[in-house]
Amino acid sequence: MVYALDCEMVECLYSINSLARCSVVDYWGSVVLDLYVKQTSEVTDYRTKYSGIQPKHVMSDESISFKQAQSQVLNLLKNKIVIGHSLFFDTRALKINLPTEQTVDISKLSLVMEKMNNLGYRTEHTFSLKKLARHLLNRKIQTHTHCSVEDATATMDIFKSVSDSWFTENQPLFKDYLSGAYFDDRYWPPHVDNNP
Repeated sequence: MVYALDCEMVECLYSINSLARCSVVDYWGSVVLDLYVKQTSEVTDYRTKYSGIQPKHVMSDESISFKQAQSQVLNLLKNKIVIGHSLFFDTRALKINLPTEQTVDISKLSLVMEKMNNLGYRTEHTFSLKKLARHLLNRKIQTHTHCSVEDATATMDIFKSVSDSWFTENQPLFKDYLSGAYFDDRYWPPHVDNNP
């Protein structure tokens, strides 16, 4: 019911942030989806230092089209609570809209900000995932490059550190989720098969 999402992007001739990899982990940290995406226009910057993406990843036989990736992600996330860090950038790269009630952005989550504040950090600005992981999980991530699986796992673990309080605060929401109130077809592109 709760998944964490993270994406890596590259710069292409016609897109500053083109989806190149998308990873989803479940509440226990198991990888449920990890996709590389073929690029349809010339890649001008792989941003390997930050994205971890190399030409071999998006040119391999295992990489798939953007529409295939988008469809797989949407079908997986339907009826799920989606956790992310600066989630807007991921959903924008995927070209999807998720109901606000379905998403939790830990970069803005008050429970996470309170924990950082209790550690003595001012919370006027959002914290990087790397900093949150270091101080809330005592974990070093992104030491050489970014990995969407590592980032999604850290995102989920940070959420889990406040999840008891979050679930208590948001308990009424789950009745709506179970009824499917927030998951009607207006959120899903027409080419996506919404049938289970």
